[in-house]
Amino acid sequence: MTSGVELGFMPSTLEVCVAQGPRLFRLLTLIALHEYHRRVNVQATHLENRIAALTASNGFVNFTQLCHWFSVDVMGDLIFSKSFHMLEKGEAHPIAGLLSDSLDIIGVLSPVPWLMRIGMDLLVSHPVVKKWHRLVKPSRELMIGRKEV
Repeated sequence: MTSGVELGFMPSTLEVCVAQGPRLFRLLTLIALHEYHRRVNVQATHLENRIAALTASNGFVNFTQLCHWFSVDVMGDLIFSKSFHMLEKGEAHPIAGLLSDSLDIIGVLSPVPWLMRIGMDLLVSHPVVKKWHRLVKPSRELMIGRKEV
């Protein structure tokens, strides 16, 4: 590869990436992991605050529900760049219910993903498939919103 100096111009981003190869990839991965770690820590702090508030108010903590909210908030933040703020608000976001409802089909068909694809096309009116599609639609809209940012 010819350097940018010899050609009299600055190397393009692509040329730099190709030249740096694995080193640049490792660096970008570390930067991304650091950012993900920071974002998950924010959600963990919200979880800790919610547990403390519930303990102080009535001593009862539904830890299963809080872990579900935590996982959905983290997934929303990392996947869609949008937290659903369930831990902060203390209430479930509609997408959390859609996720729970649609997990039925994943548990049964995940060992045979090709069957899941066929089933989605053939059994459109089945209640479990309808639940899945009710989750997919808002997820698709959130992904489109993320791409536009």
